[in-house]
Amino acid sequence: MPLTRAVRIIVGPAMRPLLQIAAAMGLVVSFVVLTVGVTADLLDHEQLRYELSEHYLQEVRAGLEKYRAGFGRYPSAAEGLAALRADPVRCASRDAS
Repeated sequence: MPLTRAVRIIVGPAMRPLLQIAAAMGLVVSFVVLTVGVTADLLDHEQLRYELSEHYLQEVRAGLEKYRAGFGRYPSAAEGLAALRADPVRCASRDAS
């Protein structure tokens, strides 16, 4: 019994600050969990992949139209998409000679 009383005398005054620290840590952990959960929903990887591929296709489409404007035709299957990197002026002068 005297040991229990001694523990109460030592721990008693520290109990209130310990409970406050535990409550504060609980609030911080809850905030972090909620923040991570909301952020994870916003960063939907499938949606991001879809938007990136949509952007890539728009770039390819613009390159094809630029190629068609410069050469009057789309690149052949043999030329492939690598032909989109060609300079229309340089290629036109090479084709003419």
